[in-house]
Amino acid sequence: MRRRALACLAFAEALKRLHKPVFRWYYGLENWQRRIRIRAGNERDINERPFEYGFTMSHLPYGRDIRILDVGTGVTPFGAMLATCNYRIDCLENTKYRRGFLPLNSHCNLISGDITDCSIPDGVYDAVTCISTLEHIEDCDGAVRNMGRVLKPGGLLILTFPFNRHMFMEDSYKHEDSNRFHKNVAYICRIYSDAEIKRWCELTGATVDKQIFAHYYAGKFWNSGERLPNYKLVGPDDYHDTTCVVLRKQKA
Repeated sequence: MRRRALACLAFAEALKRLHKPVFRWYYGLENWQRRIRIRAGNERDINERPFEYGFTMSHLPYGRDIRILDVGTGVTPFGAMLATCNYRIDCLENTKYRRGFLPLNSHCNLISGDITDCSIPDGVYDAVTCISTLEHIEDCDGAVRNMGRVLKPGGLLILTFPFNRHMFMEDSYKHEDSNRFHKNVAYICRIYSDAEIKRWCELTGATVDKQIFAHYYAGKFWNSGERLPNYKLVGPDDYHDTTCVVLRKQKA
């Protein structure tokens, strides 16, 4: 028994030593792939994250002992950024089905799970954030329903995704005008509309607290044509392809 315990301790120490090299290799590979894409003429410009992160941070609740759930964190440092602000942050990632994703994140403590079928108790979070993730989830209604369920009454659900007020698209990656870089991506990328936001408000018992619109691509919808040199904040009746929205769960 003692020999087995010592072997387990040695294995645990080996995993600790392996953790950082694995991530250095993983991010090195990601950076190498990105450099190739840049040379091929793709991803020349800053993506949507500064716009989305800025909006999200500016609309999070402020106070003491604020609990936040971030859905679809992946390998991003967003959770760590919230933790340095003294938020109590949980990061949920469906590692089982994410291709090429290590079930680790060096920036934060990840919970491995599926937001469409999770066991998180009701009403425990002051805010739930979901940044550029909802468009990739097949059961988007189930995902939003559970995000609303785990919110406290009066809590905030902050979502960002490709958007067109009047047009829903099942998978923009498969459209003939889609950016060539995304043609063979294994997962979907929906473009949501006013109808989906209205339905999600009904599912969660929420109302729209704030919504802004942005224009990123020169084509007819998100991910079509060239990315603009800089995004433009526009009005709801102007051409747009992306939105950030805050839904507030109603108090009982």
